Amino acid sequence: MARTAKKTTTTKAVETEKIDNVNVEEVVDNKISETKALEEKNSQLEKTLALLQAQIANMQAQMSQAQPKVQVVQSVGSSGKKVKVVSLMHNPISVSTEPDGHGKAIRFADYGEIRTVKFDDLSDMTASYPNTFGKGLLYIADRDVVNELGLDDIYVNIFDKNTMDEIKTLLGEEDVKNFLKMDKVLQESMAMDMAKKLYNGEVNYDLNKLREIKDGSGFDILQMSRDYEESFGNKDKE
Repeated sequence: MARTAKKTTTTKAVETEKIDNVNVEEVVDNKISETKALEEKNSQLEKTLALLQAQIANMQAQMSQAQPKVQVVQSVGSSGKKVKVVSLMHNPISVSTEPDGHGKAIRFADYGEIRTVKFDDLSDMTASYPNTFGKGLLYIADRDVVNELGLDDIYVNIFDKNTMDEIKTLLGEEDVKNFLKMDKVLQESMAMDMAKKLYNGEVNYDLNKLREIKDGSGFDILQMSRDYEESFGNKDKE
């Protein structure tokens, strides 16, 4: 009986060892399977991330193409160049490199005065006083500079000093028509000068043309001359 008991004990130990071995193998297999699954999952995530990055890059490229391109005006070598600017106003006028008189300022005392301005300063002045230059109150006497500043279209309807001098005579067939093409500020400035010249006897205007100017612009040069005499006549005679 002692032998039988010993054999029985051995058999149980063997069976227990087999069971333990089987459990270890299963655990290892499970770990391997989990590792492979995790690797596959990571690989799939990497593919998904790469796809998303490609889609984002594609969207950015499409948005870049859809946005309007800003046209940069290329310099024609005017930086540092000195440019002639002519006043076409019959009264003082000032401009500066910054709005409201700030920065570098320049003053024109009267009609026809010419001042030389550096291109870089002039570029800032045209940006700070777009109406002054856009309406032709100050005339840039350099077509290359006008082109570089992007004022070509505006200058189609702006007259230089020689043309303005001709208009004031009212001797040409197009003078009245050209007068009416000018900006209102220039019309008033010129009308006042013409009224003064009429009062001083320097000119003898065609009354029909003066009437056309009055009807087209509202400026009655003949009446302005009479008003000038009442306001300044005695002072001028002194």
